[in-house]
Amino acid sequence: MTKRTRKFARRCACLAGLLVAAALAGCDRAEIRTYRAPKGGAEADGQTPGATSGARSGPARPAWSVPEGWQRLERSGRMRVAAFRAGTGADAPTVTVTALPGRAGGVSANVNRWRRQLGLEPVRGEDLRSAIDPLGAGGAGVVADIENEDGQRILGVILTDAPERSWFVKVRAGAPAVGRIKSSVLAFARSFAWPEGGGSS
Repeated sequence: MTKRTRKFARRCACLAGLLVAAALAGCDRAEIRTYRAPKGGAEADGQTPGATSGARSGPARPAWSVPEGWQRLERSGRMRVAAFRAGTGADAPTVTVTALPGRAGGVSANVNRWRRQLGLEPVRGEDLRSAIDPLGAGGAGVVADIENEDGQRILGVILTDAPERSWFVKVRAGAPAVGRIKSSVLAFARSFAWPEGGGSS
């Protein structure tokens, strides 16, 4: 190979290298994407992207009066709105407030759900009607007081005037412990008051 040929070959190699580098740079630029969240959108207000505006406002929440001596606990679970230790000591029963979408199956389904939790058979018709009592004293709801042969007891209140969701107050413990706080649990449930009109809060 002559000196002139070698010089020409080097020039061709340099040119080829420059073309390859330019092509790679163009590929890198093509992969770059810019995303800007819309003003006031999900990311702007701290919500997870894809969350709906309903999750931001939510159904109306009631106001309530907590009985003296109850201690607020850390709530757990998506449907649990609040939990309280009703009294002092490690064996004090826990009272929970739960909200479920819509009618949540109605009175029959929820009473029988609690019965199954105690290992009892479901009830219907006249047996169901005798298993519940009206909340009374100005409170719109029904009360189920259920006990099994092992002395475990569930006191559950289904609030029937709640807008958009079904709300429940419930305590499960040994029968004597539930008996001691029954009156305060019912007073707590009767104190629930929703915003006027039942709209979103």
